[in-house]
Amino acid sequence: MFALILCLESDLTAHLELLGKLPVAERSQYDQLDLPRCLDQTRTGILNEITGWIQTNDEKQVYWLNGGAGTGKTTVALTIAETVAMDKSKLSASFFCSRAGGDRSNSDRIFPTIARVLADRDAQFRSQLLKAIQQNGRIGFMQPSQQFRQLIIDPLQ
Repeated sequence: MFALILCLESDLTAHLELLGKLPVAERSQYDQLDLPRCLDQTRTGILNEITGWIQTNDEKQVYWLNGGAGTGKTTVALTIAETVAMDKSKLSASFFCSRAGGDRSNSDRIFPTIARVLADRDAQFRSQLLKAIQQNGRIGFMQPSQQFRQLIIDPLQ
């Protein structure tokens, strides 16, 4: 029993070291941001539209929320993320960018951060992601399109 515990702790340490090679953005998840959510009975049209899109499992994998600066896109997105997260099978990861600087303004951090969050939440994904990092320790510093393929798509398949 003692040797097994040491082995598991050693594996955990190795896994954490590999995952630590990913350059992630701190405080980029919906539940880490101290930003406003939609007030009750506001934005009901757009919130119902997005919620309906999520529930129908439409072929369209991306919902594009656009609008001018200050129109409430982030508030709507945070509200949706928080609502959907209550159903553990729906929301896996989120990333909220910021122009204010720091890690959240760096597009190179989006996919490594999402991959790390997915790895923290799903053992099968973590296993595949660890293989990808072992094959290329610099994977988190590649072009975003390559990061998306190697850190998200390939491990999910």
